[in-house]
Amino acid sequence: MPTVFAATLLATMLFAAPAVAHEDPDFQIEEVTKHLDSDPANASLYLRRGQLYRTKSQWPAALADFETARRLDPTLAVVDLVVAETLLDAGDTALALAAADRFLVSSPSNSGGHIVRARILLAQGANLEAAAAFSRGIAIAKAREESQPDNYLARARAIAGAGDAHLDDAIASLDEGLKDLHNAIALELLAIELETRAKKWDAALSRIARIEKDARRKETWMARRGDVLAAAGRNEDARREYQAALAAIDKLPPNTRSVRATTGLAESLRSRIAALGPQGAAPGSRGAAPPIRPALSASSNSKTQVSGGKP
Repeated sequence: MPTVFAATLLATMLFAAPAVAHEDPDFQIEEVTKHLDSDPANASLYLRRGQLYRTKSQWPAALADFETARRLDPTLAVVDLVVAETLLDAGDTALALAAADRFLVSSPSNSGGHIVRARILLAQGANLEAAAAFSRGIAIAKAREESQPDNYLARARAIAGAGDAHLDDAIASLDEGLKDLHNAIALELLAIELETRAKKWDAALSRIARIEKDARRKETWMARRGDVLAAAGRNEDARREYQAALAAIDKLPPNTRSVRATTGLAESLRSRIAALGPQGAAPGSRGAAPPIRPALSASSNSKTQVSGGKP
């Protein structure tokens, strides 16, 4: 996925390129190729076509166009960035890292370059080096008031991926993001997940209580509190939270109670109550209930809700 920087820079560079309204990449490639027939020295058009080839995972064609753009205009530093991203997509992390490093030599204060480099290092399994690169990109973006929640999430996952000994640092990195972004629910969810993994039950429960206080709908947060309590082996407390969440759902207006998300939550709550075993059963006799809705996975790049303090 192109960085915000790369997308913005390319959009600026390609502004003068002929507009192609059709969304089909094959059609767009065909149209850009026609324009190249009459304007073969236009580096921006090669960049445009290279990006289109990249959306189709046609790596050799994309890289060939990027190299042609570089030959036509050696001052285009952005070529190294898009080459790095393309090589990362293609799975060649060694060459991708070399391209990212070349880009950062010419553009050391570019946040997008550091984020791409971080993603490459993460793909190589160098979690802590990746986290440091994410931090550099985050700091530059923050100074420009261009912070992105996804970068804080990626950094925290990189740190947590280095092992449980680093969970406190991962949680602290999310709290730093929360101070910067405010009401970033995705960061809170990952923090709860990591606090639970670190067996910091009280911290997770306190975080949930703080969020729930301002939430219009309480049942989701009751369910999450039940998950933490179940993970802590406090089965009866978890059961009470799950039952309270079901009771809250029952009090909703019929049209709200019948929507898929609400009926799905109710079904999940009943499953979790059943997973706790008979009332009074010893903790762990049937295993702790799994999370109802896990926080963003380490590989996720989806556009999950990241803000809004009243979920």
